Amino acid sequence: MVLDIEHVIPKSLCVKYMFTMKNLSVSCKRCNMSIKKDDLGFLNTSIKDASKSFKSKHYKFIHPNLDNFDAHLLLYVQQVGKNIITIYKVVNGSPKGTFTYNYFQLNALEKNSLDQGQGGRARPEINNPKYRIMFNEINLNIAQD
Repeated sequence: MVLDIEHVIPKSLCVKYMFTMKNLSVSCKRCNMSIKKDDLGFLNTSIKDASKSFKSKHYKFIHPNLDNFDAHLLLYVQQVGKNIITIYKVVNGSPKGTFTYNYFQLNALEKNSLDQGQGGRARPEINNPKYRIMFNEINLNIAQD
């Protein structure tokens, strides 16, 4: 998995806060370069004064430094040998969890490996009946939580 240092608010719009922790995060290439880029559609406010943008209420998605991720979205992982299945679950219908799930297209990472999600080759384990059963069991357990 290739990681980037991500500016939550693009550095061109927020030079003064370019290197502050409130505006920096670790992101995978897929999310940073292919999905978010310089988009501001995740804000609930204008960007006129960037210093006022560093409050959780101004973000539709889960802000990596201002929000408790687990309060909005959970990641379930099952690994058997080198085969890994991941599933995301929005916590209690959280609007931020739902927006994050949809905005970053996390459903693509559930049924495909991170390798494929970042442009690599597809891994066939989900087509294997044994792993398909495991994937369905995880989904069933999540639904019961």
